[in-house]
Amino acid sequence: MAYQGYTTFKAQAEDGILTVTFDFGTVNVQGQEMFADLNGLAMRLERDRDIKVVVFQSANPEIWVCHYDTNLLKDMSTEAVSREEAKLLDLQVVLERISKLPQATIAKLEGFARGGGHEFALACDMRFAARGKYKFMQMEVGMGILPCGGGASRMARQVGLGRALEIVLSARDFDADEAEALKAEAYWLYQATSKTPAVKRFQIADDQGLEHDMENQRNWETLVMNVQDIK
Repeated sequence: MAYQGYTTFKAQAEDGILTVTFDFGTVNVQGQEMFADLNGLAMRLERDRDIKVVVFQSANPEIWVCHYDTNLLKDMSTEAVSREEAKLLDLQVVLERISKLPQATIAKLEGFARGGGHEFALACDMRFAARGKYKFMQMEVGMGILPCGGGASRMARQVGLGRALEIVLSARDFDADEAEALKAEAYWLYQATSKTPAVKRFQIADDQGLEHDMENQRNWETLVMNVQDIK
């Protein structure tokens, strides 16, 4: 199956591994073009039994995937549209589809992954970060909004509710060492592009962690807003 015709990334298949390299503008911003490409990629992968592993990386060593395109928020229509119409270009829906791919998905992280970029990494099965280069941030609270790509629920499941709140409410950068300590990333490497083989770590969420699923996203956002109201 050919993986061609994408605008925001290149995809190369070899020996059952598909390497997806983001290369869109200067910062790999998440916008309609990227969402359309990711939906098309997911549709092919859902039917492809030859690809076993998908690795997401960036051509820019300074930035993995940037945040959601804030111009889309500024230009957003005040008129309501149906959920079905919005679904194809909805960050949360796209990342949920990526998270349910039949292949093992790996985020090979160098440079910054902020906002929706970090939420994209969380949607992958495994994350490996370059020590000394990688930083992530959920900066939405500092902008007066909330994470909208499902990252809140995934962080609560991955690191626990308390630490997830710390990450979101602090709106600060966390480096690879902090990410590994928080268990936000599976492992750090001195350089994600080194020849060091990636060690696969699979973690089984406990019953309490499984309760923080995508259906509880609205309750989690309510909790965040309640915490923010405390003076």
